[in-house]
Amino acid sequence: MQFLPVVESIPQAGGGNVALPPGIYSKQPHHLAPFSVPAEAYGKFLCTILDEWTRHKDIGRKFVQVFEATLGNMTRRPAGLCVHEAVCGHCGVIEKNGDLYRCDRYVFPEYRIGNILDAPLHDMMQTNRRFGEYKLDSLPPVCLHCDVADLCFGGCPKDRLNERLALSAETGTAVTESRNYLCPGYRLFFRYFRQRIPKLIKQ
Repeated sequence: MQFLPVVESIPQAGGGNVALPPGIYSKQPHHLAPFSVPAEAYGKFLCTILDEWTRHKDIGRKFVQVFEATLGNMTRRPAGLCVHEAVCGHCGVIEKNGDLYRCDRYVFPEYRIGNILDAPLHDMMQTNRRFGEYKLDSLPPVCLHCDVADLCFGGCPKDRLNERLALSAETGTAVTESRNYLCPGYRLFFRYFRQRIPKLIKQ
């Protein structure tokens, strides 16, 4: 089962329902769409689902994607969920006309790689490495000191909508950090998961 949070950007002035999300080719300011899930409520929702999952003894019987990924990160195994891996970019998406995009969350012209009718899929995906590494390279310094960074990895770059000024450790000058909008919910859930799961596994 997947419980994917709806988090979208809206254009600053007209031009469609959703804006090009933050990323390696789109660094302009973004505004949260009003229909996006409340960040902390999403974390509480995942905690509630975890409680239900354990209460019904569904461990090993019913698989919840974010639980499996979190457990994978806790045990140093591949998470299997790009949102909570250190780098992404290995899950391109092909549209019905053969167009290949860097990610299913970035199906915008700026993130089109090519078309499988014109070039081999393997060769085109090899060009996606920089896109995938941007996730880690653009991680806000505040995330590096977070107690759940090894489970979260900053979430999806498309959700880095919360901008704030911070001092650069290298230069001492003011820089803009873009933290993941879902950060409060992620912290709540990952801390709860880390507290609950070891006890359940021992039972």
